[in-house]
Amino acid sequence: MTIKKSAAKKSTAKKKSTTAKKTVAKKPRAASRKTTVAEPPAPASPAVSAPTPEPTTHDFGWGPVPAHRHPNGGGWVADTARVPDTVRVPADSSIGDGTSIGYGTSIGARTSIGARTSIGEKARLAAYFSLPYRGKVEAEACCSMVLPMGEIAIGWKKLCGDIIAKLEIPADAQRLQALVSAKCRSEYARVIALETIDGETLPAGKVGISKHDRRTEYKVGEIVRPDSFDSDPAVECSHGIHWFVHREDAEAY
Repeated sequence: MTIKKSAAKKSTAKKKSTTAKKTVAKKPRAASRKTTVAEPPAPASPAVSAPTPEPTTHDFGWGPVPAHRHPNGGGWVADTARVPDTVRVPADSSIGDGTSIGYGTSIGARTSIGARTSIGEKARLAAYFSLPYRGKVEAEACCSMVLPMGEIAIGWKKLCGDIIAKLEIPADAQRLQALVSAKCRSEYARVIALETIDGETLPAGKVGISKHDRRTEYKVGEIVRPDSFDSDPAVECSHGIHWFVHREDAEAY
């Protein structure tokens, strides 16, 4: 009997051992470590040279002075000049050292305003107008570069067939320049010469014909008159004999 009990005890112990083995929790596997390989750095971009800055000085006729391009129009303005941003300064115009420009001023193409000048508010400066050192223009004044009454002026006019007429504006003839361009007109003019676009003089007896009405004739030595004359410079194209002070403007017209 003693032997049987011992065997039973062994059997019971064996079962408990088996059960204990089954209830032991399995340890999770450690996560595998991934090795990160750093990418090589991107090649450096080739160095780009910075654009050459535009000169910060400009010669207005008395030597270079500090200047800049005006934000409205791009014309040259001396740093000491006072020009409102609302005033347009054409790219081919310039405003000199110490100049003061009033609000509402109109500045035409190729206008040159000298140093220490004063332009009143709402003044109108026609194309090619030039104001010397310490000049002054009153408010709301209209200024052009056409020679005043009492002096003979020379003008150039393009006719049909690219003929260029050289005109004399007599001293007593009314004349003006439009405020918005370089176009001029007078109440009459005398034809001095007729030339080709290349500057060659046309033979005697040649007649030039107006591009405007296709019938007004231009003959060397004769006076040409319009039907009437409009003396308002604010109107660019109106009654009168039209011409330009500079030949190249007539050629390009």
